Amino acid sequence: MQTAIKTMLFLFVLMLAAQVEAATPKSKWVSLDADSKNRLMKIVRSEVQNRDGFSTLGEDRLNTSLVEAEKQKEMSAYKASISASNSEFMRTKKRRDDLMTQYQTASYDFEELRKSHDTIQASITNIDNQIARYQHDIKAQRDSLTTWLKTEKQGEAIVAVIYTRGFKDSAHELESQADQSSAPLMAQHMGTYIQSFTKVIDNVLTEDFIRAIEEGTAEWNREEPLRIVLNKGTSGTTYLRIKRYELYPFQAPKADKSAKKRASGPQKQVSVITSKADLDAFLGRNGYKKDNVNLSRAETMIRETTLANRQSVEGLREQLISYRERINYLEKKTDTAQTDKDFQVPRLNRKKEQLEKSHTELEVLRLKKDSAVMAFQGAQRSLYDKKRIHESIVVKSSLVTTKRSQTPAEACAEAVIEELEEVLNDARLQHSTSTTDVANYQVVDESSAQAVTEAKIIAVRLLSFINEGDSVRVKMAFRVRTVLDEKPDEEAAEELSAAAQAPQPVALPPKSRTSIQKDPAIVTPVPSTAPQMSGTGIALAEMFEFLFQLNKVKASGNEITFIVLATNNADYAQNFVVYDESVGYTLSTMVDLSGDVQTVDQVYMWQGSVKTHSSEAYRGIKIEPGQSVTVELTFRDISPNITTVPEFNLYPFIATRSFLGMYSWNSDYVPFTNIRIK
Repeated sequence: MQTAIKTMLFLFVLMLAAQVEAATPKSKWVSLDADSKNRLMKIVRSEVQNRDGFSTLGEDRLNTSLVEAEKQKEMSAYKASISASNSEFMRTKKRRDDLMTQYQTASYDFEELRKSHDTIQASITNIDNQIARYQHDIKAQRDSLTTWLKTEKQGEAIVAVIYTRGFKDSAHELESQADQSSAPLMAQHMGTYIQSFTKVIDNVLTEDFIRAIEEGTAEWNREEPLRIVLNKGTSGTTYLRIKRYELYPFQAPKADKSAKKRASGPQKQVSVITSKADLDAFLGRNGYKKDNVNLSRAETMIRETTLANRQSVEGLREQLISYRERINYLEKKTDTAQTDKDFQVPRLNRKKEQLEKSHTELEVLRLKKDSAVMAFQGAQRSLYDKKRIHESIVVKSSLVTTKRSQTPAEACAEAVIEELEEVLNDARLQHSTSTTDVANYQVVDESSAQAVTEAKIIAVRLLSFINEGDSVRVKMAFRVRTVLDEKPDEEAAEELSAAAQAPQPVALPPKSRTSIQKDPAIVTPVPSTAPQMSGTGIALAEMFEFLFQLNKVKASGNEITFIVLATNNADYAQNFVVYDESVGYTLSTMVDLSGDVQTVDQVYMWQGSVKTHSSEAYRGIKIEPGQSVTVELTFRDISPNITTVPEFNLYPFIATRSFLGMYSWNSDYVPFTNIRIK
């Protein structure tokens, strides 16, 4: 019973409160198409004149509470939106930094793998060159041996011929006939001579050097033949002619064997004489006794020829063995080189597979990195946009003493006009204190003060109009839109678009970069003259605790050179490097007047008078706190008529080294826009 009574009383109180609230007039927001003082004064007068009388305290409390609730709701929604955008910004920034680090590590591993692949490839190329050189030397040795065999005398031979000189025969004709009769027998003898050498030197002579039995050349050595009279009679005088020939068995015959031979006259007895016994047997076969013939000169010739042949055989054997040893040595070197190549080829194939796999992984990481960069830029842009424009509610209360010539409405309007500048300042203060993550147009995760360049009242609301005797207290709410903008909107939009479209070159393996040097632990630069620096510079930018001052831009022919001073603002040492096309990492870029993106061709870094090329500073140059390095970047093949560079993007790599020796790398584009070339 008591519970039911309490419930009925509670419902009655609620109904009474609702009726009181319904009876209390509520104010509404009035939008402004312009925040001029005249327009605002008319609205205030209109609002006051539309009232039947002064406001009550209940009306004041109600309208004020409604506006405060609306203000808190909007502020909570704004902070929640900023918090969500901040979280997204930090998440995308962390992912971008992680992927950048992974990409740099993968790029370094890829370069190391590619250098290893190139080393093996170069080793195989060197081996192929060695094999080709050995084979060329073997061919040269064989050609030299062939030439030597053809040009060197390989012994001598004695041919004995018995012929009869009749009444009508001339000595010259008989000598010619004797030579013709000796030719077939000499050819057969040289063929046997060649075959005998293959047996003597264990088949050193190959088929390339052994010709047919009937080939070879026998030349008369211009020694006068021996003519020994064997018989004299009515038919003529019978002679034993002994003639010595020099043998060139490996030389092609000078006469054509297929040509028609001249008449050789009567059949003559011919024999090759190699010893005294051969001569005695030849005479005996033809019916002559050796005792009746003086053969002392013939015996001397036979002894000389035998000695010469023995020396020729020994010389030929030594020469052939010498050639064979040289050829065998070259063949062994060829076999060794081929064995090394057979070992290197599988290694090269494995390296190729690893290189292709690494390239695929690097490309996947590059795509992920580019996607993360785009996502980061989107989150950055979203956060900037949300923090750039803000609407806030400012409540102002003024106590106005009414003049004799004024109505309370006119007095209230004048009081409101006097408070406008203070309202705008309050709105600026609210915005600047709530947007601490925007610095130099770039949204970062560090606090920094901001400047509001635009503040505009877009709506007003009359909360109360309370009579206090000779004075009137007026309370109004203003909705103010403020804009944070350190740069013109159009320029900022262009820079955001350019940053979103900035290229990300990646090192690919179409060709070997021979100019990439070994990673030096300590850079050994070359002393030279550093570029002259101006005091003020053209533009400034800050990133990764480095201050970048674009100090000078100069054009010479088809080249443009940018001089940038980079100062380490951190309280610890950092490694710094900017790469050019000799190293396959992301490069600095510039946009020419036609909108084409050009990558840097050559980069030098200066510390005092010490000049270092980017390929010599693979792990960067160590910069102590407060110290600077001057970067000289040269772009080639640029139009000589260019006077303004729309955009120049410096891409530094900055690293800190832990006590364990590990490097933590950071890199990003540092943009400079609308640069005039002086």
